[in-house]
Amino acid sequence: MRLNHVGIAVESLAVASRFWAEAMGLAGGETELVEGEGIRVRKFPVPGGPAIELMEEAAGEGGVIAKFLAKRGPGVHHLSFEVDDLDRTIARFRALGYRTTSEQPRAGAGGARVTFLHPKDAHGVLVELLERPRESP
Repeated sequence: MRLNHVGIAVESLAVASRFWAEAMGLAGGETELVEGEGIRVRKFPVPGGPAIELMEEAAGEGGVIAKFLAKRGPGVHHLSFEVDDLDRTIARFRALGYRTTSEQPRAGAGGARVTFLHPKDAHGVLVELLERPRESP
């Protein structure tokens, strides 16, 4: 398991991207629509470290990022840990008594499979578990 990215909820990808590019000197990737979540994301790889993932609401006022922004304002939304086998990792967490926010993994950015640990079980931190798409032989 390794830290893959820090997810940050923002009101505007364009405005927030300018900070990460201009002030921090990071090159952002393409903006991607994650339809199942109703969000747009843009990742900024950090040399030698986890990426910064900016997330903007795409679904309107009732989406997950809109709700987060209304309650907490812009800022850190989640920590994402990459795992080799998401199903095995979920089973291990559940066997230890930790809950996920959904029964089944879902599609995340970049074709990854993801699930989230319930923040009440992680001391207020939303933890994403992410499995990258497997390479075709």
